[in-house]
Amino acid sequence: MKILFLGDIRPSHLKRWRDYFKERGHDVMAISLEEDHTDDDYMHIKSRMPITPFKYYLEKEAIREIISEFKPDIVNGH
Repeated sequence: MKILFLGDIRPSHLKRWRDYFKERGHDVMAISLEEDHTDDDYMHIKSRMPITPFKYYLEKEAIREIISEFKPDIVNGH
């Protein structure tokens, strides 16, 4: 199964979900607008927007493009 996780990669919660499904053989991708220098197993989208509750919505075109290329079975937003 192809799973795409979308959210802030810095807290360990999203990393645990990603790693859990990866260890069980699923094709997993994580996308984050926030950058984590301690983790390199995710796709960082550099946001043009300042910190705002709507920044993921405002970057929807870049996110849609990645989704259309990856073609996940499930998109899990955190």
